[in-house]
Parts: sequence; structure tokens; C-alpha cells
Amino acid sequence: MNDPIRVLIVDDHPVVREGLRLMLETSPDFTIVGDAADGQAAVRAAADLHPDVVLMDLRLPVMSGADATRSIAASTSVVVLTTYDEGDLVLEAVAAGAVAYLRKDCELRALHAAIRSAARGHSTISRSLLIRALARHRSQAARPQLTSRETEVIRLAAAGHRNLQIAAALGVTERTIRGHLSSVYTKLSAQSRTAAIARAREYGLLE
Repeated sequence: MNDPIRVLIVDDHPVVREGLRLMLETSPDFTIVGDAADGQAAVRAAADLHPDVVLMDLRLPVMSGADATRSIAASTSVVVLTTYDEGDLVLEAVAAGAVAYLRKDCELRALHAAIRSAARGHSTISRSLLIRALARHRSQAARPQLTSRETEVIRLAAAGHRNLQIAAALGVTERTIRGHLSSVYTKLSAQSRTAAIARAREYGLLE
């Protein structure tokens, strides 16, 4: 009988770490050798515990999951398990050396399969996921870059506030608001307030 796969769990939420431990330990294929709550602790734990596979969240304190993966991936297979599948995050994880990328709402059998493949040194990052990630990355890169104040102004405009109300809310003059809106119109290639709001919504600037 093969030895169980040694897994290190990295997540900043204690409930998630414990839940993953309980789910994985129901299978004789896996043994949990430890866990870590931030990226820096993950790097130390991987060096000390020598896991076969590291389950890595990306949004971590102290050191990001991608940076921790970059430090660990040369000697240990890393499976990213995260809430997000944003294009930039997927590409960053792949560039850092992750061999699998799963959302936390994936089926347990998919997680088991990814860990087993990772332990054998195989990548399970699908071509379709990379294509979607690249498409989303390009879309985000093409998105007009508004300043934080311009974003505030167009969001208030989208909420139905007039220039004078926006000026009062932000503690500036109405003339300043008109200047911000003029800049927003230019960046969004819009000729009117309504068109600018519609373009801002299309680009996800109002989320």
C-alpha cells in the first residue's frame, strides 16, 4: 500500500483550515502534516514539514499566496484553492509555479484528484481556464484608468446625484466636479453623462 500523500493547508481562516483537514482526512490517501495562516508561515512550514502537496489560498496576510508559491514550488507541488478566479490571479499563480487552480466551491472529488495529480508532479490547470484568465486579463488591461476621485464622482452620478450634490458630498466646488466629469467623459469616450455612466458600468467601474 502506498504511503498517504502529505498535505500542508494554507489559509488565513481557521474554519476553512479545519474544514479542509476534516474533509481530507476522511480519505486514507491523505494525511495533514500541518497548516499555516499566512504566506510567510507557509514557506517556513513547507521547509520544516516537507509536504508532498501544499493547498494554497492566494489572498493571505504578511506574504501573498503567489509569493509563497514562488518560494515553495521549486521543491513542493502547490495546488491553489481560492475563492477567486480573476484573470490576473490565475496567471500570477501559474507564473509562480502552481500546478492546479481550484475554487473553494469545487467538488471534493475534484480536489482529491488535483492533490493526487500534484503529488505525482502533474499539472491539472486546464487550457480553458487559462484562456478565460487571459481574456479577462486583457479586458482588465484595456479598461480605462480613472483616478480614485473620478471613480467617486461617476459612481455618485450613477446613483442619481447632481453636480451640486456631488460637490457637497465630496467637499469641493461644483466647478471641480465638472472638471472631473469632463476628464471621465474623455477617458470613457463618452459625449454625455448618460453615456459615461453606461460605459463605466460596461467596464465594471461602478462595482
